[in-house]
Amino acid sequence: MRIIKFVSNKMHRGVGQPAPAKHFLPEWYRKAEQTYKSAKYNFEERAGLKKCIPYLDAMISGYMLVFPVDVTVTKSEDGTRSITWDADQIHEAFIAERAPEMGSTMPRPPGFAPNHLVFSGIWGWKTPRGWSTLLTHPLNRQDLPFLTISGIMDNDEFWGAGNIPFFIREDFEGVIPKGTPFAQIIPIKRASWKMVDNDQGLADSLEAHATIVREPDRTYKKTMWHRKKFN
Repeated sequence: MRIIKFVSNKMHRGVGQPAPAKHFLPEWYRKAEQTYKSAKYNFEERAGLKKCIPYLDAMISGYMLVFPVDVTVTKSEDGTRSITWDADQIHEAFIAERAPEMGSTMPRPPGFAPNHLVFSGIWGWKTPRGWSTLLTHPLNRQDLPFLTISGIMDNDEFWGAGNIPFFIREDFEGVIPKGTPFAQIIPIKRASWKMVDNDQGLADSLEAHATIVREPDRTYKKTMWHRKKFN
């Protein structure tokens, strides 16, 4: 079993403790259907969202960085946005705004304010030799009122707590609760790859594999899927 080590400075030890992603499944997923019937498919029973193992795997792989405090977002009448939190619990620069010149050509996601914000580093992490990490927005969590920008870091060599860019949804006002995940960290092994375009050796089985993952009898999970363990 591989080990990933998280570390914070003494000032923030135990604050916003990272945890395995499997602990952050949202309520809307827990309520999702196992199977469904629809007039579109002549009321034939079909596999629902909870039987899509690749979808679930994305959500529970790796580890989450979380909000260490409640964060309140408000907007004034002139549209000015204010982001506040209890500075006695976490330092006053936990969330900061970068200068407009930084990343000015980076496209802003539709529906989000243009302000280039960052979560300032509280936690760093170290991976075994030869392993990097993908840091990204919590996967399949379009319900969150912010969007974290992705990056790949070679954390076997660098484990400092860096800044993590994000954008706030334009129409959002309210409280983002303490413990809400804001970044997902997935270890990836570094290796050299070469693409083979349209491999004919796989062509005959392509259609069969395309349908297996949607079968109600869970063929993909029973015969092809490998459980991933993140503790």
